[in-house]
Amino acid sequence: MIATIHKGLTPEKWNSQPMEKRILNIVSELTRAKGCFLDQRPDHLKLSLERVLELMDLTTDVWRQERSFGWRKEFLRLRGAVSHFYAEEDTRTLSELNNFLNAFLDMEPACHNLHLEI
Repeated sequence: MIATIHKGLTPEKWNSQPMEKRILNIVSELTRAKGCFLDQRPDHLKLSLERVLELMDLTTDVWRQERSFGWRKEFLRLRGAVSHFYAEEDTRTLSELNNFLNAFLDMEPACHNLHLEI
């Protein structure tokens, strides 16, 4: 996959980072999305969610040997939920965004142990 939003970010470059850093980058984009949601800026929310999905796609490109099947299955399930949130503009809730943020942080013990305020 070639990143179209994050110019210059190759799968190799992205996947050379520790998984904790990748997860925190995704959480950072989701936090931006939450801000756009709260500020009622739907165009910016859509762009932020596109960045989230691109980073998730980059993560899935090369992960087969570094993560268990169960981890990958949960990551893909979460990607599906984010995709649904992206597509269903009329039914989006703040609770869903908070659930995504918590789910991503819970995927990696090092991220979970940061006890970030969401």
